[in-house]
Amino acid sequence: MKETNFIDQNKDKWGELEELLKEDRKDPDKLTNLFVKVTDDLSYARTFYPNRYVRVYLNDLAQQLFHLLYKNKKSGRNKFISFWTEQLPDIMYSVRKELLASFVIFVISLLIGIFSARHDPGFAKLILGSDYVKMTEENIRNGDPMGVYKKAEGFGMFLQIGFNNLRVAFFIFVLGIIYGIGSAFMVIYNGIMVGVFQYFFYRQGLFLTSFLTIWMHGTLEMSSMIIAGAAGITMGKGLVFPGTFRRNQSFFISTRRGIKILVSLLPIITLAAFIESFLTRHTEFPTSIKALIIVASFAFMLFYFVIYPYQRHRKGAESKIDEADLQPEVNEAYNYEATQSTGNIFKEIFNFYKIDGGKILRLVVLSAIILSTVATFLIYKPLLKESSFRNWNILYDLFRYNTSPLLYLLNTAFFALTFHYTTLHLARRANRAFRPARLAILHTIVYACIFNLIFFLPLWLIVLTLLVGGPFIFLWYFESFYEKLGPFRSISNALSYFSATGLTCYGNYLLLLLTSALGYLIVQSPLYSTYIVFIKWNYSGSEDALLTLSIILVTFTSYFSLGLILPFLLSGTFLNSFHIKEIITADGLKKQVQSLATPKK
Repeated sequence: MKETNFIDQNKDKWGELEELLKEDRKDPDKLTNLFVKVTDDLSYARTFYPNRYVRVYLNDLAQQLFHLLYKNKKSGRNKFISFWTEQLPDIMYSVRKELLASFVIFVISLLIGIFSARHDPGFAKLILGSDYVKMTEENIRNGDPMGVYKKAEGFGMFLQIGFNNLRVAFFIFVLGIIYGIGSAFMVIYNGIMVGVFQYFFYRQGLFLTSFLTIWMHGTLEMSSMIIAGAAGITMGKGLVFPGTFRRNQSFFISTRRGIKILVSLLPIITLAAFIESFLTRHTEFPTSIKALIIVASFAFMLFYFVIYPYQRHRKGAESKIDEADLQPEVNEAYNYEATQSTGNIFKEIFNFYKIDGGKILRLVVLSAIILSTVATFLIYKPLLKESSFRNWNILYDLFRYNTSPLLYLLNTAFFALTFHYTTLHLARRANRAFRPARLAILHTIVYACIFNLIFFLPLWLIVLTLLVGGPFIFLWYFESFYEKLGPFRSISNALSYFSATGLTCYGNYLLLLLTSALGYLIVQSPLYSTYIVFIKWNYSGSEDALLTLSIILVTFTSYFSLGLILPFLLSGTFLNSFHIKEIITADGLKKQVQSLATPKK
């Protein structure tokens, strides 16, 4: 059919839909009927007039109706404001007992630290480390007791401290899974450390100086750790005391509350790191300014996390944490053709681990054994002879391709294996057809080779690329694999999705990236520490054999930890890609509308 004939036959209904969209009160039956017809016309135009204006016009018309259907949903901005002004305060009121328990544990631990340091002068070296004590004593003799805050460059110190404190807060929360005892233990440890730290300066006659300097950032930092402890205790309480819910339902509810509390601490911990890196170093600040920062920080934390939630409750504000909304009433299948909340995306990721966790573990252990052994004998042992080589226990050394290009091949194989398993799993769950097995494997290897090139860049550029370009990189792979598109078409689609979704695309990705990074540290750190202690205590062989065994075990730990965490990031980013694609194309919504409009026989 000629384009002009196609337009003449259908322009009346298109005009009717335009007029209907302008009306204040719209007939839903007419909207449904016209929407089905317009989407059919759009499909026809895409096939026969792909580069003509009529296709653009119909696409715009369909998009207007799509946005109309979703306009009554809360916008991201409204949800964001509602979280901080309503939902989080209501959650904090519901966990007020857990918060009080965490605070009391911290205060008692702090007093224990002071008492122990007072009666045992060597206790400070045990808790703070002998190197730190010696350095601080040297600074005191030099007339600059707070000199430790001036040694590092501001921005680098900010990144290091911020990331470390986020990791500690996350670690405190995650340990709550041990029935809340793990979180309580971490709060005890931090409380004792703070008590010892503060008494050490008191013994030196520098209590006021240290207090005004340390608590400039310590008020926000320690308050965050106490609140993280309350979040962990909340999660553990859901396991121990399920109440009228099933245990898994109670755990789901309490964990979700704890995660929301933990998310609220991210900007506070970041601000504390900023103060410590850029303000605490200025020990010459007047006492009044230091005191003002401390008082303002304490007043904010007390008001927002304690007083404001209580005021909302006194005024009769309804709770924003309805249990029926939080618990999974039915085990519904995940809809890959619908927009999904962040909670549903994370829930599907954990379903992935729940169903295929055993397969993932076997795959990860086998690949980690092979890769760590090969890397040790072909790469690390020869490199140890070079003075430029760093300790092999640092993840950075696993990607030092400039020093050892053979690592690039090993890691490419590792990435390809992980990518291939994860993408095929999701393809089967989403009922998506994909290329024949050999072509799918080849496609994944090519992508892994390209993705792995990132790690030839300087460290700061690697981090920047993953933070800024990460959503596009995974969207590109998503389009090329699941939609079976060529490289240029998949890049074009990924760019259009990436640019159109903005914060929606970035929000979920950054949360997944942060969770993955912290998860890696939590998995890797205990394993590494255990290996080192075990080797030192139990091995008495030759020095060369000891070195070889140490490198194998530590390298195995890095590959093993990455192998457990990478599927989490990959499955999450791909699920996020399904979500983004539906926002842009509304293909799933169109199918639902068409199915509703089709008369039942």
